[in-house]
Amino acid sequence: MYVDESGDHVMEPSKWSSPDARYLGLTGVVMDSEVYRTRTHPEFEALKQEFFPHDPDEPVVLVRNRIIKKLGPFGELRDPELAAHWEQRIIRFLNNHASQIFTVVIDKQAHQGRTGSAASHPYHYCAAVLTERYGDWLRNAGATGDVMMESRGRREDMDFRAGFSRFMLGSLPETQESQRKTGSSLLRLKSKENNITGLQLADLVAYPSMRGILLENGFPLANPPSAATRQFIEAIQPKHGQNGKALLP
Repeated sequence: MYVDESGDHVMEPSKWSSPDARYLGLTGVVMDSEVYRTRTHPEFEALKQEFFPHDPDEPVVLVRNRIIKKLGPFGELRDPELAAHWEQRIIRFLNNHASQIFTVVIDKQAHQGRTGSAASHPYHYCAAVLTERYGDWLRNAGATGDVMMESRGRREDMDFRAGFSRFMLGSLPETQESQRKTGSSLLRLKSKENNITGLQLADLVAYPSMRGILLENGFPLANPPSAATRQFIEAIQPKHGQNGKALLP
């Protein structure tokens, strides 16, 4: 499972008047390891070469914010016809290669209101719940797997590993059964800049996945989703499956 976030973990009530600052979402994209090795990665590289031709020694790394702003090689998408074609192709690619998508969204305002000064770290909490659901899914399928999340810097990674371990060992009440339930065996932290296909796909899916859950539950948004975001929301909906979504207080 490759994981990326939308929003941030900062607990700053003064900023929560903006819906975009109030929520944090973590999304995991699950892919079969052998298919990933033999098909997903090479086909993804071919797709990037088709739309954003580049020297293989200097690969193009897909980052949603840069694509939306049409920066660097993504300036090609200023052509509306090409942009529409790209959206169709990348959505089809996700549907063909993602086995399952999990998304966990936390309302930081409600979380702090419920737990006060004892509020758990939102990112660590979401990651533990996401991994627990992934573990349940693996166990039901009789499979094992691992988790790769985007590295956020040395200090953040160290804090995350420590906080995540506390959750998964059941020392915090929200996930006392997580360690017993999860079938995942390894947590890895890597940068998208390493040109990791799974993290790039998770980056593309994280934002629309979170927006879709907020819309479903009637939560306010700072701006309505764009037509492209709505396309993503509708396309990935079937990939969430049973227990693929969670809205945490």
